[in-house]
Amino acid sequence: MEPAACSVDLTGAVSSVRLLKINGYAATSTMTKLEYIKYSWKVDGHDWEVLCYPQHHELYGSCVKLKLIFLGKAQCQPHKVTATLICRPVDPSPTRTKLSPFDDRRGVSASFCHAQDSSPPLFLLVRRNIGMNTCDYLANDSLTIHCTISVLKLKELLSDGVVFIPEPAKEGVPLPIVPPSDLHRHLGELFLSEKGADVTFVVCGESFPAHKILLATRSPVFMAEFFGHMKESHSRRVEVEGMEPAVFGAMLRFIYTDDVAMAELDEAAVSSSMHGGAPACGG
Repeated sequence: MEPAACSVDLTGAVSSVRLLKINGYAATSTMTKLEYIKYSWKVDGHDWEVLCYPQHHELYGSCVKLKLIFLGKAQCQPHKVTATLICRPVDPSPTRTKLSPFDDRRGVSASFCHAQDSSPPLFLLVRRNIGMNTCDYLANDSLTIHCTISVLKLKELLSDGVVFIPEPAKEGVPLPIVPPSDLHRHLGELFLSEKGADVTFVVCGESFPAHKILLATRSPVFMAEFFGHMKESHSRRVEVEGMEPAVFGAMLRFIYTDDVAMAELDEAAVSSSMHGGAPACGG
């Protein structure tokens, strides 16, 4: 005799969904990468903001960057709040070929303890340049993004099967000290060592070995290029035109480490000015 099936819900969640709309999207071309559009709403008694940065350009197209900001509760309590932000662009023509062969949704989760705590950024591909054509999610110069904020509540299971939600931590109880992440350092060492590289970018005759899976994880454009149906998906060598080696190298370093070597960019700018402001080589 088989035992009866049993399941226990260990999480609870309160979710809120909104459509974020940017009318007159062309006007955002005057914004810098540090400027954003702010959307505010309340979920599970907490105040939140979603910051949308329209001007984030990739190698083969344009993205918008979004971050979730925790504004704290009206009566602030010293406990951790865990939330997720899931976004996707709304396609005005759902019957056409998608920009990416993958699910267009992107999500990020984070734990928030203080007002103004921020989630890591997520990136949505909204425009893609394919040869002489442009494919995008814009309709009548308007972009719509479907966003969901979910506030999670972890539950604990007692020996008698009773499920409860833990109370917030009491004031005065010290939080454990967690060492800062050094993931960026390890990825930087991987970038410099070139070990395990499975693709090489060639810029003006200079080679830049890299790792497809890491690039795809960081960029939806590279995800489509290497793991979609593009010709580069099985290629181990990609020619890059219209960009100087120093600029491309700085871009790769940023992808691996979130750090930009300004000295390299300054050197590239000087080189560009010496050539009359034109790219050193390529298209």
